[in-house]
Amino acid sequence: MKRLNELFDIDNDMKIYSIHSDSRYVKPYSIFFCIEGLSVDGHRYIDDAIFQGAKVIVHSNELNRVSNVFYDYPSKKMRIVGVTGTSGKTVVASMVKSVMDHYCKAAYMGTISLEYDGVKEECPYTTPETIFLQRHLNDMIKKD
Repeated sequence: MKRLNELFDIDNDMKIYSIHSDSRYVKPYSIFFCIEGLSVDGHRYIDDAIFQGAKVIVHSNELNRVSNVFYDYPSKKMRIVGVTGTSGKTVVASMVKSVMDHYCKAAYMGTISLEYDGVKEECPYTTPETIFLQRHLNDMIKKD
């Protein structure tokens, strides 16, 4: 939970319990970010988000900063290794995690799954969107 004035430079101290970019997951006292994707524009779902209980609607231009602040900058509390390339990323990232598990706590987030500290779940994104990424990095920190 954060207060609105911790996320934005305003005087309102309303409690915010969650942030979302998918209106289907919005809960009361949450922030809904409208993201303009290639095939779907989140602005079409503003009414749905309000119906679900969103108290704040934000255009996607501020998404990166706010999600990072909401989850207390989780990437600053860990070492992150990225694997890029045309093919073989999943295999290489899995191998890196496997080796790192022998020396420290390690996690994997990729096309197939999200794995850390005994948690294994399907990853719904080929490239995780910002809120999903920050939320799960924060979950990893809390498990530590």
